[in-house]
Amino acid sequence: GCVRWTPASTAAISVSRGIDDNVNQGASNSSFIVEGPDGTVELPLLADFLPKHDGYTQVSADYLRDITANGTLGFLQFQGRRYDSLHDYDTTALFGGVESPWRLGTWLVRGTASLGLTGMGGHLYQRQGQAQVRVTPPVPLPPRTQLHLIGAATRTDYATLSAFDANLIEARALLSHYTGDLSATVTAGVQSDRALADRAGGNRHGAYVSLNLRRPLGWSTTGELAYTRQSWDSASPYSPELLIDQVRAQRTQVLRASLTYQIGKQQRIVLEARAVRNRENISIFQYNNRQLQLSWQWHTP
Repeated sequence: GCVRWTPASTAAISVSRGIDDNVNQGASNSSFIVEGPDGTVELPLLADFLPKHDGYTQVSADYLRDITANGTLGFLQFQGRRYDSLHDYDTTALFGGVESPWRLGTWLVRGTASLGLTGMGGHLYQRQGQAQVRVTPPVPLPPRTQLHLIGAATRTDYATLSAFDANLIEARALLSHYTGDLSATVTAGVQSDRALADRAGGNRHGAYVSLNLRRPLGWSTTGELAYTRQSWDSASPYSPELLIDQVRAQRTQVLRASLTYQIGKQQRIVLEARAVRNRENISIFQYNNRQLQLSWQWHTP
């Protein structure tokens, strides 16, 4: 007889405790120098715009389930972070979507559509929708090497900041290689962020590159190291009426390292350190950030 199709599902839960030395992305410089009609003026920043340190507790959950027998999947993702003292920066995020594969000749294609809501300080902050296509071209590559070409369009609406609403278009290439002990992934892409209203600085374009290395270290432990560099360049002066007549140029580098200790088949402990260095030509937007996080993760087989 025929075997009836049974949908499979997986789930994962993570509980984390961490420390963040710059919760609000406070400026690295305590003052801002502007060129006014009467010459150079140094303006001290208020305490709200300087770095704020706090601890946090974070809970996240992921659920994935087959929808059809041909490989279409549905997914839900939740994350909530609560700070010990700075509750105005508490965040929640809920995303859901569908992912479906198909084939165009010898080309493998996977499409994803998702919708999400993000809250901050107990209020709705952002709504987001994304459509993405990932193509695996049939090109000759070394063994255990894969190349994916990805295109995505994202619409972002802010609940109370209409001037920041935007459409983001991006294209990127992802190259991955796996050996017996080491997995390496390189991603490079370009982005165009089109403002829907009179946003400070107008439209902007950017580029990024990232590298991820992962390797077993023995004693049920795996190490991971990742580096990302993102650049953004605006199209027009940021805010001449506020004496900021520079065209914003942003350069952000993120370095992340983690150790994962496997506890049986379904649980693991993850220690992660992250450092962010954001450099811009407008000093009030420059910031540094460091986080240290310890997580317990559980997942279904």
